[in-house]
Amino acid sequence: MPRERFTPFDFGLPRLAGDFHQDWGYVGEAGDVALESFGDSAGAAALEYDVSLLIVSALSDSQIELLWGAATAENYRFEPNESGRDLLRRFQMVARDWQRAHGSIRPEGADPEWGSPELRERVLRAVGAAPLSMGLREVLDVCARTVSVELAFRLLLRLYAAGSHPVAPAVWTEYQEINTAFALGEYVVGAIEYLVEEKHQ
Repeated sequence: MPRERFTPFDFGLPRLAGDFHQDWGYVGEAGDVALESFGDSAGAAALEYDVSLLIVSALSDSQIELLWGAATAENYRFEPNESGRDLLRRFQMVARDWQRAHGSIRPEGADPEWGSPELRERVLRAVGAAPLSMGLREVLDVCARTVSVELAFRLLLRLYAAGSHPVAPAVWTEYQEINTAFALGEYVVGAIEYLVEEKHQ
């Protein structure tokens, strides 16, 4: 029986990316958007966990910048002297400071079943077939192989939503099954349901 996650909604870095809409600047700085995004200790721990994985990953700063730009629908523009890891470290600091002030919990780690060869291969196939640029597919491929296959899947869903990419019915069925395998809430994969194409009679 798959374990239950702490929320039926999206969380962590993909959730934060979705909060960088066109008017995010009215909220304040990037760190202020992060504060509004996670909301509680579990959310802060989830964000810290995601960004910490990417900070120490094999991804280059330029790859992180490419990923973040696409995940925010290009609503976030990096400053000339700001790197992808600089931004992630800022999010990491905000999440840690919030937990110091309001209490912390142990972030959810990866379930051993999530690293199964079969599930990893399903995510890699989904990444390889996604209607994304080669650069973004490479980023997600590296993430799935060497960082976290579960995070790679959540980021894949976020990129679909940010880019409004159509989802074929068969792909939608596969994503729902992967979502269940990762014990993610219905609203995580449900965020792209509006993009599912109608079946042709």
